[in-house]
Amino acid sequence: MKDGFFESMLIIFLFFPFCYFYLKIIFKSLDKMVPRPRPKAVLDLEAETIEEEISLEAKRRAEMMEKVAGLSSKQPEKVASLLATWMVS
Repeated sequence: MKDGFFESMLIIFLFFPFCYFYLKIIFKSLDKMVPRPRPKAVLDLEAETIEEEISLEAKRRAEMMEKVAGLSSKQPEKVASLLATWMVS
């Protein structure tokens, strides 16, 4: 009777902690794989920075187009030769 009791207690005290730590590791790894929802403030901040980048890029393009338009109206021969060189290469 005593031998069976101590063996069962030994199994319980060794098996359950092992299962506990094993399941804890599995659940932590699963928790890392699940994407977390981002707070609205962070999303709004990212949207603002993206809008600023787009507006800066749009301004740069508009300035570039103005420069090209001005150059093409003042020196059309140079622009034509530049475009021809660019298309060949």
